[in-house]
Amino acid sequence: MAKGPEAKLWQDVKKGLKNVHLTRIENRVGVGTPDVNGCVDGKDFWLELKVIKGNSLRLSKFQKAWIYERLRVGGNVFVLARPLKGSVLKVYDCRTVIRGSGIPFPVVELNPPYDWNELLAILRGPGSSAGDP
Repeated sequence: MAKGPEAKLWQDVKKGLKNVHLTRIENRVGVGTPDVNGCVDGKDFWLELKVIKGNSLRLSKFQKAWIYERLRVGGNVFVLARPLKGSVLKVYDCRTVIRGSGIPFPVVELNPPYDWNELLAILRGPGSSAGDP
């Protein structure tokens, strides 16, 4: 069975973030819940995986509501996006993603070969130092 673009993105994340506890969320009940929950060094985070066409980064109203509530209580939520035709990974802090219209500015853009330590430093949050992924 062929893997879709988002499944391929998930496989790349799993391989790249080796020492991070990652759980893929396959949940039809919790509408809006991000695709991946992760934890590293006691820091919990959520990732919404997106394979995008053009510059369009779209979240459903359910995803925005879930993200808003998680951010409101101090959670860390990010969108990890890759273009359908391309390889650059763009990481968006969801505080900017849910604010309004237009295309948010990514926190970082990673080109292959990906620097997984750079992504890991972002996922750990402010004041964290990058270590082995």
